[in-house]
Amino acid sequence: MILYQGTAKEFSDIVETNQIIPKLEAAFRAKLGRKLPPNETGAYSNSLSFMERVVRRSGVADDCGILIEYVIPLTSNRIDFVIAGEDDAGNKNFIIVELKQWQTAEATESDGIVRTFVGKATRDTTHPSYQAHSYKAFLSDFNEHIGEGTINAHACAYLHNYKQRDPEPLTGEPYMAVVKE
Repeated sequence: MILYQGTAKEFSDIVETNQIIPKLEAAFRAKLGRKLPPNETGAYSNSLSFMERVVRRSGVADDCGILIEYVIPLTSNRIDFVIAGEDDAGNKNFIIVELKQWQTAEATESDGIVRTFVGKATRDTTHPSYQAHSYKAFLSDFNEHIGEGTINAHACAYLHNYKQRDPEPLTGEPYMAVVKE
């Protein structure tokens, strides 16, 4: 399932004119036969406004592809946001962006796990960089073009509401390797 697919220019235009939520609601209804939950509507509205600014300010070419809510084949995992296109050398690339609305988080002793307020409580959950990296790794294993490097995959997390601290728990040990990746 893909809730939205278009060019970077089209994405910027529909976010700027407040048409992204109606498009997502219509796609959700058409593909899943139900309404978009109110909590997801708010999350999309917030996160996609931030992503529109990222796309516009970063110089992503107008003809690059944008996907929202790409379901990874053979799983129930959904990639929040994908930017796809060619670089200056003509290489095919895509970037997986894991979006989080977290404001704070804490490190834990568990590998790839952090603690944050999510789902109306403080919980242990997957580190967002680890989550994005695992999506990239799965797609690399699943698709020979990605696995062989014909298409270059990149992954990152964007915590647009997050308030960084010094020292920052999400970039320290034991998370440093996956954040760098």
